[in-house]
Amino acid sequence: MVAGGTLDAAEAPGKAAPLILENSHVRMAFDAEYGGLTSLKDVVSGAEHIQATPAAHALWEMAWTRDNAEVKLANTQHPCASAKVADSPGGARLLTILWPDLPLGGDNERCAVEVTVELPAASGIAAWRIKVANKSRGWGLGQVDFPRITGMLEAGRYDLSGTFGHTETWGSLYRNYKGRLAMRYPDGWRGMSCQYVCANRGRSGVYLAAHDGRAWYKEFVIEPGNECFIRTYAENSGVAGSDYQAPYPAMLGVFQGDWLTGSKIYRKFAITAPWAAKGKVATCKETPQAMKDVGLWLRESDWTLKGVGDQAGMMKQVAQAKEYFGVPLGFHWYNWQVAAFDTQYPHMFPAKPGVDSLVKDMVNSGLLVMPYINGRIVDRSNKDFADYVPCAAKDRKGGTFTEVYGNNVPQAPMCPYTPFWQDKVAGNVEQLVAGLGVNAVYIDQISAGPPYLCFDKSHGHPLGGGSWWVDGYREMLKKARACAHANDHNAVITSECTAEPFMDGLDAFLTVNERTECSIPVLPAIYSGYTIYFASSEGALKTLSDSQWVMELGRDFLWGCQNGWFGFNLFRPENEAKKAYLRTLGKARVAGGKYLTYGELVGLFDDGTRSDFRNTPFVEGSIWKGEDGSLGVVIANYKNQEGTVSYVMDPSVYGLDTGNGYRSTRLHPDAAAPLVLPAGVIRLEETLGPLEIRILEIAPGKRVVR
Repeated sequence: MVAGGTLDAAEAPGKAAPLILENSHVRMAFDAEYGGLTSLKDVVSGAEHIQATPAAHALWEMAWTRDNAEVKLANTQHPCASAKVADSPGGARLLTILWPDLPLGGDNERCAVEVTVELPAASGIAAWRIKVANKSRGWGLGQVDFPRITGMLEAGRYDLSGTFGHTETWGSLYRNYKGRLAMRYPDGWRGMSCQYVCANRGRSGVYLAAHDGRAWYKEFVIEPGNECFIRTYAENSGVAGSDYQAPYPAMLGVFQGDWLTGSKIYRKFAITAPWAAKGKVATCKETPQAMKDVGLWLRESDWTLKGVGDQAGMMKQVAQAKEYFGVPLGFHWYNWQVAAFDTQYPHMFPAKPGVDSLVKDMVNSGLLVMPYINGRIVDRSNKDFADYVPCAAKDRKGGTFTEVYGNNVPQAPMCPYTPFWQDKVAGNVEQLVAGLGVNAVYIDQISAGPPYLCFDKSHGHPLGGGSWWVDGYREMLKKARACAHANDHNAVITSECTAEPFMDGLDAFLTVNERTECSIPVLPAIYSGYTIYFASSEGALKTLSDSQWVMELGRDFLWGCQNGWFGFNLFRPENEAKKAYLRTLGKARVAGGKYLTYGELVGLFDDGTRSDFRNTPFVEGSIWKGEDGSLGVVIANYKNQEGTVSYVMDPSVYGLDTGNGYRSTRLHPDAAAPLVLPAGVIRLEETLGPLEIRILEIAPGKRVVR
């Protein structure tokens, strides 16, 4: 064995010295016999994030299958054959651990495992990789849990953050977490939108992520005090002869900061991933300007449930909304088709009588008109369901999967890799845009529904695991976008929820999941400036009081959301206060588009108060960095009386030139004389009127020429 560093006092004498990877940020210790991670120490704070365990510490575990037999291998069962720490380019240190000859349950049925952990010189986060070579003819590798860390964290002492889709649409902060999270990716509805988790004890943070630009189907399991691991399913899972070489580095280590710091670490990777390749919203020509300009969203609830009916009356409601809100409006349209909702998919046509002329009038009036279709499931009761079975996702035995939603109609999820299904969905888009004349299409479930491990050989993708689920949908979205943009139509494409790898095929994500006391703006922290999020939580109009409405929608606004997604019952007398505040938000959205649409969310602050509604402050703000380098300070007062907030900001942290001071200019609600501020840290106090939204621009001062 090759060891580096010295023994800690807690390391028992008489045992082989651990292998050490360390720099000025972190000290990682690995068991010299079994290879498990025994220490993850934040050098800056001194915090230790690994607890002692009665058994050997884990590093990896994997499942192999042969016919009906299964065997699991783990590093804790087999001592490694060799391990060494060596220098790596750029001043990094590289740990390599080998298990060259592991048994699979029979003579000459063997496999080999190699693990590398590379720690850069200037970071506390290392890149972890695993390679599994199959030396067997009969066994197939199914799944790999790596890195698998036992004794990780401590129950009840860490705050977990990330994009957990269990309830929160924006991201979650679970304080002093004691439970177990098991989350699929990509799954924007009840799994993970992004591939990382942070765990904080004070300012000392642990970062666990998959920097996987191909977006393989995987699962994260986090149970503080017990275990943490990333499970990745191998291509040709369990197929004889299959093995695995990690297609991405797992990133694990420590950092100094909070959940926002961790989000920005992930952002550095995320904006280099293929789904961010179309660039920023400000410069992306594929996303229609109409989507960027939307101030508020409306939606149809029972407007055309039975038929179009009084078209003139409907257009009068549209005109009333346009005049009242005074900003560009989007209109999300359900129940435009003859078939009942969640039935007969993918047969979305014909439209109800009169819908075509109503669409024409609404589009001509300036609305972004966005009908609903589904891009993922087929109604199993359709007469032609047998025609779709060959392209449905299949289990190992060749059976199709079934999902059931609110109307109890069994649905079969389709395999997105099949050209037949891609073309079917793209054809619906074409018929809506070219035939019906809409200027936007919402394709439900693509970024919401979980992936399946499909084992149908005829589909042409690797069986089981891999990136093919995302690859298939991204190809489908390319086809859909081509139909949406053909013949200068330039229509918008959106989908449900917020799974990241579909971003380059979508112009916006519907943020319809709940908001809770655990909600934090993880998604805007990562992807602000690269995509658009829209809509308020479903049911908000019915379930929230007027004061709660202000807090929930106001916070969504501060976090960069295009608010709205309410039907015309918003105009009933009992909703007057809610409607008025929504107008306030729409006006402010348009006024602050330089930051809220095109900028990056870089900071948050509040007045230090906490309400009894989800612990929300009464006055809070967000800080945005514009494309020109200026800062936008956006503040909301949720009270029906004046509210004051003080904040301290160092513009140099965000890259502003500090040499000549700053100018603070009010962009909304009304112009005021610019305030000249000295160089250095800015300390300001803002007093806002009742329910006021205030937007300030902070830019470098002009150089004085003498």
